[in-house]
Amino acid sequence: MQNSVKIDYFAVTVKETSPEKVLKDILLMPLENFALLPWGHNKYQFHYACSEIKVYFNQKLSNMGVYVELKGQGCRQYEEFLNGNENNWVTLVNRLYQYQVNFTRIDIANDIYDDSLSIPTIYDYCRRKLCVTRARHYDYYEKGELETGERVGETVVIGARGNQQWCVYNKLMEQIGKGKIITDKETWIRAELRCWQEKANIIATQIQSRKPLVAIYFEAINGHYRFVTPNAKDKNKRRRKNVKWWQEYVQTEKKTILSIKRDKPTLKQSEVWTEKQVSKTLAKLYIAKYEAYSQEKAETFIQNLLKIGMEKISELDEKEIEQYIREQHNSDNWGIKKDDLPEK
Repeated sequence: MQNSVKIDYFAVTVKETSPEKVLKDILLMPLENFALLPWGHNKYQFHYACSEIKVYFNQKLSNMGVYVELKGQGCRQYEEFLNGNENNWVTLVNRLYQYQVNFTRIDIANDIYDDSLSIPTIYDYCRRKLCVTRARHYDYYEKGELETGERVGETVVIGARGNQQWCVYNKLMEQIGKGKIITDKETWIRAELRCWQEKANIIATQIQSRKPLVAIYFEAINGHYRFVTPNAKDKNKRRRKNVKWWQEYVQTEKKTILSIKRDKPTLKQSEVWTEKQVSKTLAKLYIAKYEAYSQEKAETFIQNLLKIGMEKISELDEKEIEQYIREQHNSDNWGIKKDDLPEK
């Protein structure tokens, strides 16, 4: 499997326009795809939601503007509406720049399948003061099972939230910990370049200029972080050469591609939770009803549960169902010939 990059968080504030105009003219999504919800966050009063695609606003036009937030799953869901050269991240940013905008956060994720990064090694070099960067702090997190002692998660974060961070974590461990069965990957490390405010606006400008996302990511990483050789004669570590493993990782840019495969994420968490937490209980109850009474009683019991659930479905639930259907009907690739792909 080839290493890849993708946008994994996209947040921007648009001034002096309505949320409906943002949906129609910027996101290019029909209003009927969204549920209007009477609450928000960060002092916003309302928001439109199409599953994890969120547009926050106030009842009256204010200096706060309209806030568009696509977290990781929201980015994957929005890609269902991208269509090659006609609509992609480049053209979206270009449409945004026709308004007064401020990009508040953009994350670029690098999925690594070739073992070119090791989280324990990165942590060891940070701990030994062999990381050259403008950042002042790093954090290391480890998650384990109390019963077995097995490590089920590990993360290194360099830099401060609100400015720029480079976060590297074991994605394979994370997915398995969530109960997902991964059969096509032996190793999966994710490195995320997280940029806020000024840094996010720089990334947006680079995207607008049609600079390949792979080049944007590796240029930022290579310019802000270095891991240098230990036990060098030069006591000034900033003059030391890069250690071999870091140099090899930086060179993976040549074989890293833009991720263009649709992940179809809507309701995926619900599916996993239902399979893991509910399926066994339902099976026990079905068998109990079947053995105690009859097959008809058991099936009626299951049908009644579905009926109760159907009565609880909200407008937001309906929009998530519609988004799920769209995702299943769309092809896996959302446009090979893209403006934001590097030229071959």
